[in-house]
Order: sequence, then C-alpha cells, then structure tokens
Amino acid sequence: MIRRKNEADDEFLNECVQKARSLKSKASSEAKEYYEEAVKRCDELLRSNPENPYLHCWKADILYELRRFEGPDSLYVKRCKDALAEIDTAIELDPEVDFFHLIRSEIVGEFMYLPDWSIEASMFRELDMWACFHAIGPPSIYASGFAVDADGGTFEIYSYSKLNDIEWAFKDYLERYPRDPDCYNNLGVTHYMLGAWDMYAYKVQKALEELNEAIILNPNNPAYYNNRALASLSLIIFKERTDELKNVEIDAEKMLEAILSDLEKAVKLDPYNPYYRYNKGFVLYEMERYGEAMKELDEAIAIDPSNHYFYHKKGMVFYKLGRYDEALEEFKKSLELDKDKRVANYMIMLVKRVKSKKATRPGIGSEANTEARS
Repeated sequence: MIRRKNEADDEFLNECVQKARSLKSKASSEAKEYYEEAVKRCDELLRSNPENPYLHCWKADILYELRRFEGPDSLYVKRCKDALAEIDTAIELDPEVDFFHLIRSEIVGEFMYLPDWSIEASMFRELDMWACFHAIGPPSIYASGFAVDADGGTFEIYSYSKLNDIEWAFKDYLERYPRDPDCYNNLGVTHYMLGAWDMYAYKVQKALEELNEAIILNPNNPAYYNNRALASLSLIIFKERTDELKNVEIDAEKMLEAILSDLEKAVKLDPYNPYYRYNKGFVLYEMERYGEAMKELDEAIAIDPSNHYFYHKKGMVFYKLGRYDEALEEFKKSLELDKDKRVANYMIMLVKRVKSKKATRPGIGSEANTEARS
C-alpha cells in the first residue's frame, strides 16, 4: 500500500529511537531511558493525532524493544501486551500496511505460548505472517489481465526465469518489427513484472519508456494506458520501500493525478472492461476519494460479479468510512468467491473485533471523520 499523508515523522522521536538503537548492550540503562523518552513522545503526539496508525506502530515497536530490559517476569509480559494493543490499533486504522502485520507477528511470536494466550490470537499470527508478504489490499496487477498481445490474449503470472525468456523473445521480435506497439507494450509489461519481482525501480522506469512508445505508436489502445498507470503506481511504492530512488524527486500527489488520467482514458476507450474500472477505483481509494472509488467498484461488479477482488476493495471503502456492517457484507461476498479465503477471513475477523471494541471504546475509523473524504 501507498503510505498516506498522516505517516509519523517527528525529529525528537526519531532521535530518541536512533540513540537507543545505537547503544548495543541490551542491559544499557541509557538505551532504556531513550526508549522511555520515545514512548512519552509518542503519547504526546497521539494526544493531538490519535488516529495516526504510524504513531501507534512506532509506539508498539518501542514498547516491544523495552521488553529486553525487563527480564522474563510480569513487567516483560506487560510490555509485550501493551505493544500488541498498539499494533492492533494501527492495523484497525489501516489494515493494508504490510509491515504492521510483520511487527504484530513478531510480538505475538514472543509470548504466544503463555497460559492465558487465546487460540484466536494464534490464528491472527498465522494470517499476519501471510499478510506481510501478500498485501491485504490486492495489488491491481493480479486483477487486471494487463498485457495484451498481438492476438488479443493476456499474460499469466509467470515465474522469474520464464519472464526472462519472454523478455529476450520480445527484444528479438522488436528488432525485426521496430514499429509494433503491441511488442513495446508487452516488453514494457515484462519489465514491469520483473521490476516488481526484484523491487528494482530501474526496470519499471524502462517499462514506462516502452509503454510511452506503445502509446505514441497507437494512442487508441486502452491496455497501454492501464499498464502505464500500474507501472507509474509501482514507482510511488518503490520510492517508499527501497533506497534506489532516494535521490529521485517524486511528487506522489501529482503522479496519482496522472495515473488517474491514464485510467480514465482506458475506461473511456473500453468502458466494459471490469479491470480498468477496478484499477480506477483502486487509485481513487488510494487518493481517499472514497465516494468516487465506490462508483467505479460498483461498475466493475456490475460487469463481472464473479471477481472477489472487487467485493474486497468495496469492503475496504466501507471499512474506511466506518460503515462496518456494510463492510462485513462485502467481505462475506468476497469469501464466497475467493478460493484462498485467508484475506477475506482476516478482514471478517478484524471487522468483528473492531465492532466489539467500538462498543466500549468509540473512535477508531469513526464515520464522522471519514465521511467527509468520500
């Protein structure tokens, strides 16, 4: 998922954590003091911004580190449980951030065999491990059937070695037919997939060059605009997740507008393709334009009511709006269609947990706070 504007970024908090981590000895009282200062800073920031999931994640990570200074006693367990409560809150606020699930899994793994540990908590740990590597919000690459070849067919999700073979085949073909837009498109998509596999931004940048060429040669093929949108979207993600683009200026807001423009062209050229509708809804969701996203997802469902991704993302829109009963219904529809079932089951469990908490602790994902962005 693309990180949103409310990501935690505080100079004093970062300084405390970095100083604590630089003190190598786990028994260092000085390191403990820095971690405790960091916790206090998190609390200060959370008082003014209690629905910032990244601050809750920071606090969870720091509390988990503090367990090292407590020994295997009741205070040690309390640190772990307090950390778990914070990361649970982060996930409730944004279930689609993969590293939240990684941190939660680590915390649960530390003390999941305690006598008072619940079966449900262990079930969540298994799902958290899976969610860390397979985002809860399905990437549009898997839903889109995105690469159209000369015969109008589509690529499957190939292995890495197979993609390398395909890359060389398209390069060879392009030498013989240098004006074939489909070949530029397919080579671009191959580089995009290789880049996604390796997390190498330069391959995605090559993909964009080839997709630009395909559009120049044939500006009337909707697949080319769709594919360029997905490749551009991945660059925003790579900017966040890798150091490869740390010196490259990327205006995420401006890029998202260009991505949306490409998807609007794809939809205009082929209004009955459900994947273009889904991808447009996906991007509108990332831009927190939830009402518009819902309309596109409804269009996708009307065209293809058998695709569980569409119901899942619609459920996420309802979740963000704090409309949990409606979110639950959409996740149940996704569950009926999803062969894997892990993601839908996870969200059903999470919605039920959030609803139960809200009965006694209102505030998480409140409709009043999110409806304005719809």
